[in-house]
Amino acid sequence: MSLFARKNQEPLNAGFASDKANVIDEIVSSEVISGQSISRESVSTDLVSEAQTPGLTKGLTQVQAKLSALNETGESGAASVLTPASGSVQKPRTMPIKLLIIDDDVDQRALTAEVLEDHFGQGSVSHAGTGREAMEQPLADFDLIISDYNLPDCTGLELLGRIQQKCKTPVIMVTGENVTEIAAEAIRRGATDYVVKMGEYFFTLPLVVEKNLTVIKLMRENESLRTDLEGALSAVQQTNQQLELSLRRVEEMAATDPLTGLYNRRHFSRVLEQMYDEANRYGNDLACLMIDLDGYKQLNDSLGHQVGDQILVVVGRILKDSMRKADVAARYGGDEFVLLLPQCDSNEAQQLGVRIREAYREQTRLMLNRDNGMSMSIGVASVSSNQPASGDELITRSDAALYVSKEKGRDRITLSGDGKRLAAAS
Repeated sequence: MSLFARKNQEPLNAGFASDKANVIDEIVSSEVISGQSISRESVSTDLVSEAQTPGLTKGLTQVQAKLSALNETGESGAASVLTPASGSVQKPRTMPIKLLIIDDDVDQRALTAEVLEDHFGQGSVSHAGTGREAMEQPLADFDLIISDYNLPDCTGLELLGRIQQKCKTPVIMVTGENVTEIAAEAIRRGATDYVVKMGEYFFTLPLVVEKNLTVIKLMRENESLRTDLEGALSAVQQTNQQLELSLRRVEEMAATDPLTGLYNRRHFSRVLEQMYDEANRYGNDLACLMIDLDGYKQLNDSLGHQVGDQILVVVGRILKDSMRKADVAARYGGDEFVLLLPQCDSNEAQQLGVRIREAYREQTRLMLNRDNGMSMSIGVASVSSNQPASGDELITRSDAALYVSKEKGRDRITLSGDGKRLAAAS
């Protein structure tokens, strides 16, 4: 077992990683088992001399070789010295970790791979020497990418941008340059971490990777929870919208005459008082037209209820086409209709009545295929002309004017007077 496997199976902490004396003591203490005589000074000299030269790989390899020699020559108890305590053994992972190392330095790449595979398991590390080679890898399949900042064909930041365009795999930036500006820029551009190759870098790298994998896992879980929450909220909003729509439909059904699509009498009575109060409050006029279809009962009896219903539908369509947005129309009875016209006096209401009556005559002529269409009688009253004390009294005045139109021969419009006289207009 290598030195890195031995170190990474034991609990990692900053004191252990930074204290070379621990490594020396372990090598020297092994003489008790192996029977070999290795002085602490010789080991320390070897480590220091090698660590102070660029050949870091050679120095670490020598340490591994010495430990390996001790294991091979020692008795059965030697295995226990190089075996981690039972309490420090890490739990096996349910899913293998896949890491990608991008570094053009072959020795550094190999040593980094060995350190990480000792910690995460054999076969967990893939590698690339250039940005181009890295982009040829299935980047989305890796759990984490460790990229050197200085690459022969691009910078680490440039490669980071390319990786982000291709997948969402997190990237740790590694460099030998302890430059704050580069570190900050890497983090701003989306790197998950920035590691400087200094000191006990190889001993702490597995911990750095472990930390980032944990953070990434938590971030993904939070993102998944957020997505689930947004989906749940969206579903609730859609349900609320559907309920509101259903409620509006129910309200419309309760307020609307199903045949003509106009308000029914019950809803009209509520609207009448509101519009009357507003007219009085703001000093505006309010006109009312009461309409009765001449000869409707006879036509209904002779041609049948289906034709009679078609006549009522025609009236509803004519009234809707003739109304302004602020006007209100309702089916008041069997063949009686009523219109409320805010800010209109009796004369303006009479002009509207004329257009409605002529449209009704023409459309029923075409529908019944006759030379002459059907007629209607209309009564008109208004707040300014009649000074009613309530909305109901306004309806009573217009209904009285309608009765006069019926008495005078039908097919006419009658304006309600001041209560003493009624003027008939043909």
